[in-house]
Amino acid sequence: MRKMRAYLIAVGVLAATLLSCQVPTVSLSVPWLPQPRPPLIWAPAPGSPTPSPEPELLPYLDPSAGISVWYPSDWVYEEFVDEVVFATSEEIIAGTELYSGAAMMLRTIDLGYSETVDDLVRKALAELPFNRPPNDGPRECTIGGERGVLVPLEGRPAGADVLMKGFVAAVEHHGRGYLFVAASILDEWPQHGPVLEAMLNSVEFTHDEPGYTNTDLGFAIAYPDGWVVEEQRETVIFATSQAVIAGAELEGGAAMVVIAERLGDGESIVDMVEMVLSELSSDDFVTGSSTAMRVGGHEGISIDFSGNPEGYTSVQGFVAAVEHEGWGHLFIALSGAEKWCSHEPVLHDMLGSVQFTGQ
Repeated sequence: MRKMRAYLIAVGVLAATLLSCQVPTVSLSVPWLPQPRPPLIWAPAPGSPTPSPEPELLPYLDPSAGISVWYPSDWVYEEFVDEVVFATSEEIIAGTELYSGAAMMLRTIDLGYSETVDDLVRKALAELPFNRPPNDGPRECTIGGERGVLVPLEGRPAGADVLMKGFVAAVEHHGRGYLFVAASILDEWPQHGPVLEAMLNSVEFTHDEPGYTNTDLGFAIAYPDGWVVEEQRETVIFATSQAVIAGAELEGGAAMVVIAERLGDGESIVDMVEMVLSELSSDDFVTGSSTAMRVGGHEGISIDFSGNPEGYTSVQGFVAAVEHEGWGHLFIALSGAEKWCSHEPVLHDMLGSVQFTGQ
């Protein structure tokens, strides 16, 4: 693959120079999630039953989607590809017909160049099995500090004998769309409506300002305070110190190497990973099996490795790769093996913060 071997020489130097010793643990700063703000969408109609006391809420955080939301401690949730469903019971998530309870679905979508949050809402409304349109048109709202769109729902789903109430909402953040569909039995809305509204109002985006953005290579990533960055054409190196990047021997450290290259005809991210593995395929290194991993909202692959380069102490790391708009993005993370437990969470947080910006 073009230019790849030159890049891997730098990677090999990095791997060889990472030694094990005592160094301060570095972690990405993730803001504490605030308590949900008071519901702002609806209020119970005069004469409606008084809602139950507000339940205890727990935080749900999805680093790869870059979003957090609070949900009631007595609810359950289940994660699917690109979405998570919160509900008052497992039966609702399993698809049992809803006669009682409530649920909210959160779906993450990579928006195309011309897609908007209004498009997301329109598509969702077209797919929902309600036998009559919403009782109100779309209106602007604020979700996670961003401008969003919300449409209230009320009606009888096709084939059901119960009336339901809820809302469809969507918001965009850093090129990603976030779709929310929430509903409960109409008669139970005074109980569940304020909870669903509080969940929507609790949304926070966890990667508000990635620490590094490269529009030429089409990606943004957060990295820890105190780390250094060096750009080398199609390669960007993040490391605990300049000595790591320079390839000098040092006492400990960690690095993340990002390589971006336009894929040629017939080339794939598998080729990129195999190129790295060919450099590691020796008695000095052991590689794991390929596993699926989402990077920047796209399906990619990841392979762990560990080894003991001749003359140096053990190193450990992983290689991850993902394709975005015809470009292959390769992420090589590594540290001294004895310090891997300290550095691994940081390196995975960095990978989870990746956003693709388009070249």
